[in-house]
Amino acid sequence: MQRLLRTAVWDADAVRDDLRGFVAVRLGDPAEVLIPDETGSMKKGMCSVGVHSQSSGTAGRIENSQVGVPQLRLSTQAGADRPVVYLPRSSVGDPQRCTAAGIPASAQFMTRPDLTLGTTTGAVAAGVPAEWAA
Repeated sequence: MQRLLRTAVWDADAVRDDLRGFVAVRLGDPAEVLIPDETGSMKKGMCSVGVHSQSSGTAGRIENSQVGVPQLRLSTQAGADRPVVYLPRSSVGDPQRCTAAGIPASAQFMTRPDLTLGTTTGAVAAGVPAEWAA
């Protein structure tokens, strides 16, 4: 599965758009709430994309981890977006590590709030029905 996810050629944004459209049509309700949900995975070593000593809600402390920011959920628990791996400034600034982890040279540092804002505004622009965001 990891080899498939790393080497298969597919458009993650297009898959997200298809899933988001399905969720909006099948489960959407104007009274729903958009909920950005940051998810952390504790990691050993530094080879995985975005691994860094950072605050992780999963660990409840600063820990060597990989953080997905955010998976946007509707209050129905249906996903409205895909998680984006947060790349710490130190990861983006290390070209050798980026190349080894498969991070494109065009990757730029973005704060977690900026990633959350982009995901939320993208869902609203795509017509995901929601009354407000939490």
